Amino acid sequence: MSINAVSQTRIGTASAGGVSPSTQVEQLPKDHFQLLLSRSRPAKLAAQQAAFVQGDTPSAVFLLKEGRCVVEVTSKAGETRVVAERKAGDHFGEGAVLERRPFRTSGVRCVADEGCNIGVLTRAVFEDILRANPNIGVQIERIATQRTRSRVRTVIQMAAERSDCSVVKLEPNQVLFHAGDKADKFFVVDQGSIELSFPDPTTGRLLPARKLQKGDIFGASGLLSVGSDSEILDENATRPNTATALEASVLKAVPHDRFLSIMRQDSQVVAALKRTNSVDSARSTPQREVR
Repeated sequence: MSINAVSQTRIGTASAGGVSPSTQVEQLPKDHFQLLLSRSRPAKLAAQQAAFVQGDTPSAVFLLKEGRCVVEVTSKAGETRVVAERKAGDHFGEGAVLERRPFRTSGVRCVADEGCNIGVLTRAVFEDILRANPNIGVQIERIATQRTRSRVRTVIQMAAERSDCSVVKLEPNQVLFHAGDKADKFFVVDQGSIELSFPDPTTGRLLPARKLQKGDIFGASGLLSVGSDSEILDENATRPNTATALEASVLKAVPHDRFLSIMRQDSQVVAALKRTNSVDSARSTPQREVR
């Protein structure tokens, strides 16, 4: 059902929150990509052929030389949806190899009419290259983090499209929540901008930490109990920061339990949320704006 057993996978549908396009995520530098490609085995995927499917054993990393692919996830209910795209110059399949997962939690399928030219790196060769070139490993880890953020963003955007999510309108300088308030919702910025700030432990004065703009997501605090390996909502969690509108702003509020109901259909998202804490990425000390 993959490159080793030619088959067509069912065409998934794009999620309600849209696909996080590969163009929003950086690629490996060309010299790094070419080095990996030079050590790979060339292969050709026909249109709609899968490089691998969900459930396969992770035995290789793939380099997309020409064409376009989509990343698909099939829920426990059997619904398949597209969660990301890959274009020429992208690599894929490395996460499961690096994390030594026993099986793939998503599939990748060629959607270019003319097919896709790829390079296939066995696990052993890929790990040898990373040992000899640690800077490539750093680049791959950074890209993996970006992709994780895009994955979590897609799921939250899906939740934001549901009818039971509310719209919040803020005036300039209006506070959305204070540090110490109950944490029970995500927020998606539709219009305007929001500043997250933390109280100085000495003076109590609010110190700016991050500026959020259209499309940004925040408010993950309280979603998962600390140290939990499952989807456990911490109903007593409080906000670590204060959120204030810098201008007239419109937000979508997503209850944590709504997010969890969608998250349970995607086996990667819990681990992704814990691995990067990407949805609520403000830190405990002030820093420059992070996008």
